[in-house]
Amino acid sequence: MLKVVIFDCDGVIINSEDAILHYYNNVLLGAGYPQINREDKYLLSGVLSMADKDIMKLLANDDVAKLEKLYQSAKQVYKENEYGNIVLSDGLKELLDKLKRNKIKLAVLTNRGSSLPSLLKHFGVYEYFDKLITAADVTVPKPDPEGLNWLLRHFKISKEEAIFIGDAEPDYFAAKAGKVQFYSYRKKNKDAQVIDSFSEISDIYSHDLPL
Repeated sequence: MLKVVIFDCDGVIINSEDAILHYYNNVLLGAGYPQINREDKYLLSGVLSMADKDIMKLLANDDVAKLEKLYQSAKQVYKENEYGNIVLSDGLKELLDKLKRNKIKLAVLTNRGSSLPSLLKHFGVYEYFDKLITAADVTVPKPDPEGLNWLLRHFKISKEEAIFIGDAEPDYFAAKAGKVQFYSYRKKNKDAQVIDSFSEISDIYSHDLPL
């Protein structure tokens, strides 16, 4: 029986790829380094899925002096239009409404930091969620299953009573390690089942979502 649905944030709740790249490109430019090459799939994947501290290390490529320059630049980056390049994913609110009507608990597990609550409030979905876990709340962020296991204990449920909707490899590996059913939103991740719309969750779990 489905009791808890866990969502990743970036790439699932919101489409934020352009905003993330815009921010880190500004950080790089401010430190005097070239922008992110979208053809570098390894770098692009990391920037779009890792926690901020790990992204900065990735951009610095283990160069301590470069890392310090990046952090100094980040302090100066002016987020004049913080949410300007971010949009709420299509069909999300309809799924959240349906899950709430059917007494399903909702959570967010993200490698985003302390900005999560204000972002969810900005898009009018903060009140839907019963628990938020960010990179600041765990010792080791995804792909480690620490946050996922914490949520299972918090809601006092078994792994079979939860699902995790994500879009990146850290999400996939966290779910696999935690033995939680994983659905990959609009992206192929290993052997995970891909869903192209949130309505597919309603169809898959129609017996648990009669209302």
